[in-house]
Amino acid sequence: MMGTAPGIIGRVLAPAIKLWLHSQATIAQLDLTIGGSSRQLLGGTIPEVAIAAQGIVYQGLCLERMSLLGSEIRVNLPQMVRGQAFQLLQEIRIAAEVQLLEANFNDSLSSELWQQAIWQILADYWQQLGLSVEQLATQLQFRLRSDRLHLLITPDTELSLGLALVDPQTLRLHSPQWQSATQPAPDLSGLEAYAIALGEDVSIASLVISDGKVDLTGEFRVLATAA
Repeated sequence: MMGTAPGIIGRVLAPAIKLWLHSQATIAQLDLTIGGSSRQLLGGTIPEVAIAAQGIVYQGLCLERMSLLGSEIRVNLPQMVRGQAFQLLQEIRIAAEVQLLEANFNDSLSSELWQQAIWQILADYWQQLGLSVEQLATQLQFRLRSDRLHLLITPDTELSLGLALVDPQTLRLHSPQWQSATQPAPDLSGLEAYAIALGEDVSIASLVISDGKVDLTGEFRVLATAA
């Protein structure tokens, strides 16, 4: 069972990790538990760290909540005790459980990075409606319903897409459907089996879309910060 490091070790290490996490993302609420003995930690190894965070914004992507678990983490604790900043001495894999709500998807649309990602997928259909990438943040709205993403493009035009996990690094769109009272259905064949590569730093074990939310489990890589 994870135990909390006693004394000055816990007082030095926990604030340093929290400060580093806040430097990586905006976090509304953060709970941190550090496991290990003083001897292990003074040697620069954290046997286990558990993190529970809510209200996260990372590179413009809004997340409702996230639970993280890391083990055998090498850090520069002896130097931190002498006042130096936290450093991660070697890369690690972090197990993660993440939840995104419908509101998180819509709030993320103000991010330029998120806008460009959506534009890359939907550019042909967006342009057919005479709309620009700058209008994404104000006009597009997401809805999450039972294994499907629903994109409300205009008040009377909706595109819905199935989203499946093909392998740990790849998501795939499928079964696109168009509903509109004013716009004729475009050719959606380009969206059938459209693959979204997540990169080698991410490995998703499960993805579940239900009404109003998406739940993910998996792991991701965190690179060393030491010079």
